Amino acid sequence: MILFHLHLSQTFALVLFLIFFIKVEGTELECREPFVYFQKYCYYFSSQQMPFRSAKEFCNSYGFPSHPCHLTSIHSSEENSFVHHRATQLWANPIYWLGATKSSNFGYLSWLDRSWVNFTKFRPFGNEGWCVQQTEQQVWDDTNCAHSNYFVCKKVADIAVICKYFVRF
Repeated sequence: MILFHLHLSQTFALVLFLIFFIKVEGTELECREPFVYFQKYCYYFSSQQMPFRSAKEFCNSYGFPSHPCHLTSIHSSEENSFVHHRATQLWANPIYWLGATKSSNFGYLSWLDRSWVNFTKFRPFGNEGWCVQQTEQQVWDDTNCAHSNYFVCKKVADIAVICKYFVRF
């Protein structure tokens, strides 16, 4: 019981401190290194090549249940261009995994992050693989998941609270 009151009083003291000595200036979205920010998301560009499954697990390791990280989904030509431009700056051979797979039932495309498929850029007459990669020509191709490629991870940007210390009298 005493520990509870002590904890409650410490919490109360912290709240009073925040009310009287800190002013919240606002919030902004940010990404911590090695992630790069673009339109409310953080992107990680790998430094090594891996098969699709290993790349997927690598990206997942950067996430939390409330803040997951996946191989990247792409939802616009602007996002596709951003990712591809950054990839060509980093890798001599910019072929990399996207977070999409084709189902064995009718070849439907789905994103690993479960977002809607509202943009695609497949090349005509693609391969017969189940995993999706982006090629040097900035088009998507379905290929064998066992190939090793670079990859791009994506997660929602963090919210940073901007505070200023001040004293009210």
